[in-house]
Amino acid sequence: MQPPTAPSITLFLLTLATLTLFPPPASASHKNTTLPPLPKSAHASLLKRWYGVKPLHAHSAVVGGWGPWPIMCPTLPSQTQPIRYCFKDARSATTLQPIVDQAVAKWAHALHPASSLQIGLDHAGAKVCSGPAVRADALVISDESRPEDPQWKWEECDSQSTVGYNYGSDERARHTLAFCHLKPGDESATEAKAVQVMMHELGHVMGLQHEHQRPDRDETLTYVCKNLEAYEQGVKDAEYDVHALYDDDLALKDRITLICLDAQSATVYLPDALAFIRGDNMQVDRDDERWPDYAAGGPLDVDSIMIYDSNLAAKNPDAGVSGWVMYQTNGKKPVWMGGSQDASKTSISSGDVERVKQLYPLRAAGGNDKRDQADWGQQALRVRIRDSFEMIVEPPRTMEREL
Repeated sequence: MQPPTAPSITLFLLTLATLTLFPPPASASHKNTTLPPLPKSAHASLLKRWYGVKPLHAHSAVVGGWGPWPIMCPTLPSQTQPIRYCFKDARSATTLQPIVDQAVAKWAHALHPASSLQIGLDHAGAKVCSGPAVRADALVISDESRPEDPQWKWEECDSQSTVGYNYGSDERARHTLAFCHLKPGDESATEAKAVQVMMHELGHVMGLQHEHQRPDRDETLTYVCKNLEAYEQGVKDAEYDVHALYDDDLALKDRITLICLDAQSATVYLPDALAFIRGDNMQVDRDDERWPDYAAGGPLDVDSIMIYDSNLAAKNPDAGVSGWVMYQTNGKKPVWMGGSQDASKTSISSGDVERVKQLYPLRAAGGNDKRDQADWGQQALRVRIRDSFEMIVEPPRTMEREL
């Protein structure tokens, strides 16, 4: 039973600035490169768990490349860094707005006033991106399901997002969240999973990468490539090598190692492995500097919303540890996205909150870091969005088990 006195945060949309504001509570898918460590900070507790784009530093800007979403409204008492979104079309707005609302609410403990991050519509009066008032850099959210197409298969559709904010382009719709996890005609049965995946995809949009793809993940996790559903076909394809990736005398066992652990080979012969390959082996294109530019620090967070389920993409997902694609090495325990196998019980972790604080520190208008003043996330919150949605959000999951 939730306490009736849970603090409240309410989302407002300002017609002029079109920013999402959370006021204070009244009673939320290569080659061997070494990732740079996070810069040392006096806020040591905020360096606990991390993998994603590099933070912006005070009085600095990103020159090209990807980073956290930019600072806006610097004259407010606290600077804000809003993720501003719109929907690709009216159908996407109708089907996905309730999913987005729930996912944002479940991130509430990491949002303003815990950090400078806010999430909301780019323009209060225009949900669809084609509206003239919607800015070119807004995140475009789209429902990629195709219920009118008899050839379309829901189980083969995947949700994908851009990671962070692209400072190297001014192209319209350069930030995208393509969503596939709400099954047409079976929305009620797939809603919990859809909200869980939307939380995960919003983490990408914030600038967070997969926790299980950190370069140091082998210290904590065991990855079993042979348990991938497409493994046998990938091995056959690598053996015949119709794309001529390998020298003829390269042994099959070495080719298997490459399709499992190297993105250049996996892209061609075992794409399912791309979601599990370590980040230091993920750079396919030499011109793509995103993966080697990610920063990592602190221990891996097995309860993060940014980690995959142990049995995802497995050929025998119900076989337990013998069929898992990934598990905790210590004790052979599973990992679940958001800390629970039950999607309805998914939550962000305390580590997810800390990483958002690192990316989006709460600063006063004068530039002073206010993170130490943001003691937020220790109790349940009552979240209201646009006066049309309300839910109680439990505190973030705290990792108690030993790694």
